[in-house]
Amino acid sequence: MFKASFFRRLTLILIDLACFIAIFSASFVISEFFSSTSVKLDIATSYYITGAIFGGLLLAARMVFSVYTNVWRYANSKAYLTMVFSDIVGGAAALLVSYALDDYSLYMGVWQSVTIVALYCLATLTLRFGYQQSYRHFNLDLDYINKIGVAIVG
Repeated sequence: MFKASFFRRLTLILIDLACFIAIFSASFVISEFFSSTSVKLDIATSYYITGAIFGGLLLAARMVFSVYTNVWRYANSKAYLTMVFSDIVGGAAALLVSYALDDYSLYMGVWQSVTIVALYCLATLTLRFGYQQSYRHFNLDLDYINKIGVAIVG
């Protein structure tokens, strides 16, 4: 019914979404910790509306640039650069959309937005690199077991 590739893509999307939620929530906590005013419910609501805009557009950009079609255990530098480029495009689009809503309570600020997108990209790239390295490490022995040494003479 469903292919294994569908579940891999869905798993990657859910991992990316969890990374974004963690980073965005941490930015909210940090910004409120250093803020001189107390958190009001409408500020928190508008902050998370902005988070939904950013998260949705970042994931949409990754889908448009076919980031989730890569097999990450064999990914090369082109796949990683595509991911970085899609995050730049998605972050810029989200910044423009949040700014165009003309409700400045939804607008976080350029530097905070850039920081969130950069940390999100860094976190997901780190997870992809970690997965690739752990896959190679744990499957290294299988590569040697299943191969037969061949010498071509002449």
